[in-house]
Amino acid sequence: MEGIKMAGATVTRFYIPTKIVRGIGALEQLGAEAKALKARRALIVTDKNLVNAGLIGKVEGPLRSAGIGVGIFDEGIPDPTVKLVERGLEVVKKGDFDLLVGVGGGSNIDAAKGIAVLANNPGSICDYEGSEKF
Repeated sequence: MEGIKMAGATVTRFYIPTKIVRGIGALEQLGAEAKALKARRALIVTDKNLVNAGLIGKVEGPLRSAGIGVGIFDEGIPDPTVKLVERGLEVVKKGDFDLLVGVGGGSNIDAAKGIAVLANNPGSICDYEGSEKF
């Protein structure tokens, strides 16, 4: 992160390697994207409503077709809790997952991000509240 002082204010630039694949047919590329990341096992982080609606199968398919093992963590809730993130971390560790795929609204994506933070950093998710902590 780079900060620049200008007239009493600080302008901040944040650089992060980001790749967004979007549009019709983008989901079918999920397996190839996972392979490009050298993933072996993907954990789909979602909620029971999306599983029950049959939407998660559409995410599983491209991963399995690419030879990626798939697991599902469907405990997503609005405003994910510390306990939810910790349970997700346990699933990651037990299943030896090396890729997380958040599916659903912002809460499921936030849960996936929190689980990813703990999968790669020590401590509690509470240790990482704020900016530039991980």
